[in-house]
Formats: sequence, C-alpha cells, structure tokens
Amino acid sequence: GGSDNGDKYSKYRIYTKQGNPVGYNEEGWDKHFWWKDVIEDVRGECAAMFYEDLDYVAKAIRLSFHDCKGHSEGYGCDGCVNLKHIDNIGLEGIMEKLRPIVEKYEEHLSRADTWILCALTALEISTSRTYPMNFIGRKSCEDSDEIGDGGENHGVYGDEVHTHQLVRHFTRYFGFDAKCTVAVMG
Repeated sequence: GGSDNGDKYSKYRIYTKQGNPVGYNEEGWDKHFWWKDVIEDVRGECAAMFYEDLDYVAKAIRLSFHDCKGHSEGYGCDGCVNLKHIDNIGLEGIMEKLRPIVEKYEEHLSRADTWILCALTALEISTSRTYPMNFIGRKSCEDSDEIGDGGENHGVYGDEVHTHQLVRHFTRYFGFDAKCTVAVMG
C-alpha cells in the first residue's frame, strides 16, 4: 500500500500490516471498500451481544471512556484499563465479554479499535443516531493481559470527587444530565 492511485483515500499515509489505509477519515471508514465488511461484522457481533443483555450497552460506553481518559501522556484509547484502580471497578465483565470479538478480528483491528467500534455501536443503539468509525489504527498497549487489564494505574475522576462534582463535570464537558452521568459511571 501507499501508492497514490488518485482515489479519495490516498491521502491517508498510515497503513496496517495488510497494507490497508488507516488513520483519520472525516467521513468514517464504514463505507471504505476494504473496511466496510470488517466494520459491519464487528458492529453486528457487538449489537448481538448488546441485545442479549442491554446492560452491556452502558458498560461498553463506560469502558471506552475509561480507556481513552486519564493517561499521563494525555492520550488513551490504547485497549488497556487497569482493573486495580478503584475508578475501573465493574469493567472486567465487559472486557471479558468483548474478548472473543477482539480475538476474532485482531488480524484487522487492535483491541483499542474494537472497543471503540463496539462503544460506537452501543451509542447507536442507545440514541438511534449514527456514529461512524472515523479513526482506525490505534495501538493497543503491550503491558496488559488477554482482556486488556493493565497499563498505567491512573484514575479517571480524581481521588476526592463527589457525586455533585461528577455531575457538574459531565454536564460542563459532555453536556450530560444526571441520568447520562450515572449511565457512564456504571
């Protein structure tokens, strides 16, 4: 991969080990000739899991939030959540539930990308809106176990955060009301 063949995807200069374009795509990768089927299959498996137990919808959204928030380098989304930290209590179940999907598609997507794709699917189920997969190519952390337990032992919310502070934070930064905040908190 990497040749400029004049199509609209040639501007993406990051490639997977299979030579497929990755990176940011404003339109989303969902309709890209190569990624379409993979994304559709992962979304289908995530949706099937969610419809078996709707509790996993909120848990998948919460997992992606915890994965992407609070790293010392300022960037998360690495497919790792340290289950030893108190902020991450209750995430092990969804991590276990996603493991077979992650393993099935690991040739194409990182654990981080699969978690995000399942979270986008969960958002679609809970809001009836469409959330395209705009970025592919996240790198999963290397210091975790098979479900993604590992990485930095960092908190998401801080050590002394109370309910009112959390609701205020989520309202200010994400536009959440108290009900949405509770859903994300698990």
